[in-house]
Amino acid sequence: MQVTATRYRTAAMTALMALALSACREEEQTLPAASEQAHRMPAQGQAWLDATGDEAPAAFLARVTGHPADGIAPSLDRATAAYGDSPRMIANRAAQLWDEIRRKDDPPIAIAALLDQLAAGGGPDRPSIGPVIQHYRVLRAQGADHAAAMRAATAEGRVP
Repeated sequence: MQVTATRYRTAAMTALMALALSACREEEQTLPAASEQAHRMPAQGQAWLDATGDEAPAAFLARVTGHPADGIAPSLDRATAAYGDSPRMIANRAAQLWDEIRRKDDPPIAIAALLDQLAAGGGPDRPSIGPVIQHYRVLRAQGADHAAAMRAATAEGRVP
């Protein structure tokens, strides 16, 4: 009888240990579905402009947004003049932000209009565009609409 009780206890302990260990396994990493990936950036090709690539920033923005390059170039020039970042970096940041806005807002904003709005945040000290965009994102996450978030974020970038 003593042997049977010990076997039952051992079996029960083994089962409990197996159950406890099975709960410790890492969750499988799930990859986004192809339709979700396609929803992120509508155009073909790379969604990031390489620092050493030969694609012009305005052409890159035209490719990823589907908007005409000739309307983008003057707005990109204004944004570049307003910030201390390279045109390539501004194009990358603007493309990312445009895609985020496109997924949230209806109707989406034109990339040239977005660049013009961002250019309002530049100032005499030519800050980086990154903190302005991050401030915009935080404000949107807190419930601000596009116009209010853009006004506040770009006002923060200006030096009186």
